[in-house]
Amino acid sequence: MSVPMFASSLQADENADSFMLGMTFFYDPASFVNSPTAEAKAADHAKSLRRLGANIVTEYDKDATTHVVLMTTGVGAEADIYKRAKKERKRVVSWDWIEACIHKGELVPIDDCVLYHPPLTLDGHPDMADVRVCVTGYVGERRQQLINMCKSLGCEYMRVLDRKSTHLVCYEFEGAKWAKATQTGLQRIVSHRWLEECLRQWRRLDETPFATLSGKDEDAMAVAEVPDSQEPLDDHLGGDDEEARNAAAAGQNPGAGGRNSLGTFVTELTTGMAPAGEEEAPATAPRNTVLRQTVDAPRTGGTSGGSFVPSSGGGSGGSIAISAGIPAGNCCDAMPSFAASTLYASTASAIVGNVPT
Repeated sequence: MSVPMFASSLQADENADSFMLGMTFFYDPASFVNSPTAEAKAADHAKSLRRLGANIVTEYDKDATTHVVLMTTGVGAEADIYKRAKKERKRVVSWDWIEACIHKGELVPIDDCVLYHPPLTLDGHPDMADVRVCVTGYVGERRQQLINMCKSLGCEYMRVLDRKSTHLVCYEFEGAKWAKATQTGLQRIVSHRWLEECLRQWRRLDETPFATLSGKDEDAMAVAEVPDSQEPLDDHLGGDDEEARNAAAAGQNPGAGGRNSLGTFVTELTTGMAPAGEEEAPATAPRNTVLRQTVDAPRTGGTSGGSFVPSSGGGSGGSIAISAGIPAGNCCDAMPSFAASTLYASTASAIVGNVPT
């Protein structure tokens, strides 16, 4: 685990919003057996999570657990936990994500940074052992993230560009380091996306596709793109997620449209948290449509026993279709399922009022 990435956990006298209320985080203390420093850091973060409204457990509970915090996904007991969590559609996060949420005082979208997903191992990738990376133009938290990516991949971060450097990660194609690397031709010039994709795919990638645009250009393109709330696939896992891969190949979101063990609907807000084997609602709506709820019409008004389905029209035959008015994927993936249900239910009365008898 790369620590510390941000400021330390909340102090005892520090005010905190309960934005993690309703979430239950599981982590295995045994995973820190060889890292007492990381264990102390995790315990400190656990205290902060409780202050933010979360529940912390050290025994995995299929019904109660919403998030699983891991250091790695492919080593020892954590590998088994990871496979079970993915099968049961739990949200798997890294300690870097926990630190980011505590530091920023809000739920950070898990897909904002590749570091928010735990790596396969802490030993790095063998193909990256001879890579020596220098960075230019990135500052503050962004630079620290790139340094942590180097550590996760097993390559060496170099503060100074010299003849030993193999790669220069550029935010802009300008400056002394860029000019020197361009003149000598000793380093491959890439954007930050090369490191991100190497870590995401867990393999050393060809630099050519990442040498055309600078980091600034890549950021501009990312802002211009419409975000896709689909949960990223773990390409380094082989066939463990074959069902999810097939769904993705068919243009579907493998984590959306089901119910969790509490019977509340799992939408794009909580994608990845529905246990496998439970029936999912039909995923027929196009991206960024409004998810609707079809509910039985009680004679006294209100909602009960409903199920969410993507819909383009109203309900009929004793049921109504309630639109929450929230495009799919607009909210943080980490929002707990009960909060999504509450949000939809509370919005319903403002839209349709009482149900006529």
